[in-house]
Amino acid sequence: MKLPATELLKQVTNVLKPGNKLHKLDLSTMDLKLTKLTDLEDSVNSEGWIEKDLTDNLENQQTSEDEDEAIFVPFAGIVLMAVFLKPLFDELGLIEKGAFKSFKHQEKAIHILYFMVKGMENPNEPLTTFFKLLCGMNSNVPVIKKLNLSTIEKEEVNNCLKAAIKHWKVLKNTSPDGLREAFLQREGKLIQQQDNWKLTVEQKTIDILMKELPWSISIIKLPWMPKMIMVEWA
Repeated sequence: MKLPATELLKQVTNVLKPGNKLHKLDLSTMDLKLTKLTDLEDSVNSEGWIEKDLTDNLENQQTSEDEDEAIFVPFAGIVLMAVFLKPLFDELGLIEKGAFKSFKHQEKAIHILYFMVKGMENPNEPLTTFFKLLCGMNSNVPVIKKLNLSTIEKEEVNNCLKAAIKHWKVLKNTSPDGLREAFLQREGKLIQQQDNWKLTVEQKTIDILMKELPWSISIIKLPWMPKMIMVEWA
């Protein structure tokens, strides 16, 4: 049975009013011409709230998709030390002309970054994901688990931490371990985009001190990295 367009509009509007428990409407049995459907859409959208509901659903879907694509990484706070990495790796003889000398030197760099954020050695593989990115290595490439650092290598790492504290004057007498715990050991969300990576770092109250950081960390691009990292922190 055909319904007059005016009667159909009235029924649909009543069904879709806020507060109505019925959330779905089956139009499959209703014989309505295309022009009438256009009129129906205009009438319903004039209520305003339907358009908002659709927009919210699309935004939620996009957020869900972004979360699915995200890689959650520990030690994202290491980006604070990015400015020190090239001089450090150069001093330790790991790089030459802006590139790692070999895969073994690249592996050692990853272990050095773990020591930088934890003060410990021999990380488990899942903990190295972000270090691999900073060292220009694909995340699915396994690295040696046990690799003991020399005393000199550990001293150079701690010297870097002390230099960061010295230049970041608001930290005053903070120890290297204090810097590690307060800033470097942060979780982050990493998303690969077309031309770069986007890193969002976990925020804490102490991040108010980031306003006094004397160098920029918004863009990280080391010579051996194929893509830059865009950083959102504080």
